[in-house]
Amino acid sequence: MATSVKDTSLSLNELRIELKKRGAKLSGRKIDLVERLEAYRRNYNFGRNDLINAVEYRVKTPVDDLYRDINSNTEFVHIRLENVTSYLSLFDKHFDKKSKLLYDEQFLKYVRVTKVDDLFYVKSACCAEMKNSCSYVINICFDNTGSIVESECECAAGMGPNSYQACMYCFVCLC
Repeated sequence: MATSVKDTSLSLNELRIELKKRGAKLSGRKIDLVERLEAYRRNYNFGRNDLINAVEYRVKTPVDDLYRDINSNTEFVHIRLENVTSYLSLFDKHFDKKSKLLYDEQFLKYVRVTKVDDLFYVKSACCAEMKNSCSYVINICFDNTGSIVESECECAAGMGPNSYQACMYCFVCLC
């Protein structure tokens, strides 16, 4: 399969950015990523042109220096299960056994919190299910009643203000 000189000159990060815009798989060797990008271009992105021009959604979070590890003296809002399940139901999601299993098997690397005004922010990292060397950063914002305002994860399913926003790695953090 012939590949474009233009695509082979892209860095690995640039290739991943282009593939992410198309909702494509991001793993593999550079040559695999180049071929994947070529396939998407040849096939008009498999009918997914809406993804290419989409603006990347990000939860606005405080600077990292404000976050602290959770301990017994940490000020944090009481999170009720009803608030979490109510938020998840907006996206037609619910806690599942897989998320609980990842939590029990210690895939969660850290959980840090901070409070800005009346909002509490949680930042955590969770190892990827199939590749322990890869981890995703998770951001969850709670209001002062313990309700989730918004959440995101770096994984492909966890980005954006839509139903994919509530991914399994966010669930692991909420366990």
